[in-house]
Amino acid sequence: MVTGENTINNSQPILQIDANDVRASHGSATGRIDGNQLYYLTCRGYNKNEATDLIIRGFFESEISKILDAKAKKVMYRSIY
Repeated sequence: MVTGENTINNSQPILQIDANDVRASHGSATGRIDGNQLYYLTCRGYNKNEATDLIIRGFFESEISKILDAKAKKVMYRSIY
């Protein structure tokens, strides 16, 4: 997720494979926050910064909820909240 009007992203995936019989691939996607989502939240009383923060937290929540280790999950929550 890219935030800010002048923000750019340059993804450079690096894979280190130490075996000759392994195949690997990598993918990456980057996008801006959906204007419709911002509009929806600002119409419901959030300012633009609060709405942006809420959308970003929602994005990370869907991934963090998959972490099974309680300590690791706590560290991740602390890093974004």
